[in-house]
Amino acid sequence: MNFQEEENDFFKLAEEESAERERKEQKKLEKAEKRAEKRALKLKKKEEKRHKKLGLSDDVDAESTESKEGAADEVSSNEEEASADAVTTAEKDTSTENGTATEEVKAKEEATSKEEVASQGDESPARDLAASDSENTEKKSLESEKDSEDDDKKSRRRKRKRGEKYRDPNLNIVQELLSLIVYIGVVILICFIIMNFVGGRVQVEGPSMQDTLYTGDNLWVDRVSYKFSDPKRFDVVVFPVADGSYYIKRVIGLPGEKVQILPDGTILINDKALDEHYGKETIWDPGIAAQPFYLGKDEYFVLGDNRNDSHDSRASDIGNISKDDIFGKAVFRLSPIEKFGKID
Repeated sequence: MNFQEEENDFFKLAEEESAERERKEQKKLEKAEKRAEKRALKLKKKEEKRHKKLGLSDDVDAESTESKEGAADEVSSNEEEASADAVTTAEKDTSTENGTATEEVKAKEEATSKEEVASQGDESPARDLAASDSENTEKKSLESEKDSEDDDKKSRRRKRKRGEKYRDPNLNIVQELLSLIVYIGVVILICFIIMNFVGGRVQVEGPSMQDTLYTGDNLWVDRVSYKFSDPKRFDVVVFPVADGSYYIKRVIGLPGEKVQILPDGTILINDKALDEHYGKETIWDPGIAAQPFYLGKDEYFVLGDNRNDSHDSRASDIGNISKDDIFGKAVFRLSPIEKFGKID
């Protein structure tokens, strides 16, 4: 609702109030007339009584008529005065109400204008505050950049004083590539060392180690252990032979022991039967071990687990194996996967 509608409503209310006052004044006039009539009747009755007592009836009629006329004139004059007072009061109330309404409208307009000015005043400080904040932020960012540049310069100076060269950030990619190449080279070198000095992979060919190993099995051979310790009985070892190939057999006799294989296939170590379960079957051909012999220092007597289908220390071209000739100890079966694990 705008100010014009409020002003119209206010004027309507003022008119209704003035009409209500006029009705009240009219009622007052009516009551005054009734009171005047009652007063005239009382005066008439008093005059009649008085004239009856004095015997002046004719005079009483004349006087009563005059009194009636005087009362009527008095009532009419009272009515005129009351109506004039009501009109004057209504005009005053209307003018007062109009003035009040006008003053209220003006006050509202002034308040609205003040609010607009205040809102504009509030917005302008907000704008100024935002502008000052942005300026402060820019100043801080510039100062931080300057500080970082100063720090970089100081760090460069320190490095130069220490004899260090300043590294351009653009060279990071080249450095990373070089470090990657060096890393790959180190890995290759480690693998080479492991394969040639620490261990290696060998593949089984032939049935001489059945039922422990089979053709196609891939084994991991430990080449370090025997550099710090001696082979033990029943170790599975790999060693080279004259034709350049490698054999894989099991250690049976150790250095300094007396070895002999009896005709019934019994293996004697220092004249005692060897308690072992690796042999697939009873030995048919003891070979050069049919006669007892002693193993020299660092010499080992080896046999295949498939005793009747193995070319081992019983053959004169193989004989006893020196520790220096042992390539390594077979410790793990790498494949097939279902047989992966330690070699017993």
